[in-house]
Amino acid sequence: MFLNPDNFTCDYYKISDKRFKQSVKIVSLADIHYAQYGPDNDRLIEAVAGIEPDVITIPGDILCVKKYPRDLEIEDIIWVEKLIDRLSDIAPVLMSLGNHEKRLKVFRRHSYDEFKSAVKSGGGKILSNRSVTYTINGNKVRFTGVDIARRYYRKGRAAIDMDYSYLEKILPPKKEGRFEVLLAHNPAFFPQYARRGSELILSGHTHGCLVRIPGIGGVISPELKLFPKYDAGVFREDSSTMIVSRGLGTHTFNIRVFDPPQIVTAVVGDFAYEV
Repeated sequence: MFLNPDNFTCDYYKISDKRFKQSVKIVSLADIHYAQYGPDNDRLIEAVAGIEPDVITIPGDILCVKKYPRDLEIEDIIWVEKLIDRLSDIAPVLMSLGNHEKRLKVFRRHSYDEFKSAVKSGGGKILSNRSVTYTINGNKVRFTGVDIARRYYRKGRAAIDMDYSYLEKILPPKKEGRFEVLLAHNPAFFPQYARRGSELILSGHTHGCLVRIPGIGGVISPELKLFPKYDAGVFREDSSTMIVSRGLGTHTFNIRVFDPPQIVTAVVGDFAYEV
């Protein structure tokens, strides 16, 4: 509990795809929640720079917004802009919304607009149910950000499942033949993401379930489910791979047991070498 929160790991995952002429490195920084690793987040920036990613993604919850949110302070806006700016010096930064940004968007629209401006000023892009395509090392890669309704973050008995038709309604259609990276904060709906056909899904939200039992996994999910299926790590279904990050920050329950913070790097390619 004492050591885990301040010592992140850098973990690599391979996704094989014969369409790729050269490999592509995609970093995922989930659930930052204002985490601070050294002055100006120097340790985090140095670690990401050392990976030499082609794209940096933030699949939700860079902020920490309480259930009954306040307006963001100027210090919060400056913090976001500065972090995005430093990350953008390394590689393009793309982010989707998590449940914390969603609260701000719904209840404090003015602050959400300031947050969006800070991300843009720092050189990042927010993908709210929209897509962008980059050509990276000769490969066309499509990035799509998922922004689901707040009802899909309900806890306990109030938790609900998602009908696939909802995902079809809010997202642009999957482009056939194009490798897609889906930034989807909540991993609980992996079957729906896989049905879409997204080749790589980057998620977070679980924080690794805070307490992990070696050999078994996370104890309880944010939806208050015991030993959830999608707790952390790699999951596969059909042609889709989902990587659930343990995240970088915490909130409310600031503990981690056998659950160090994590920088995820997905390496996609038709491999001629081992990572």
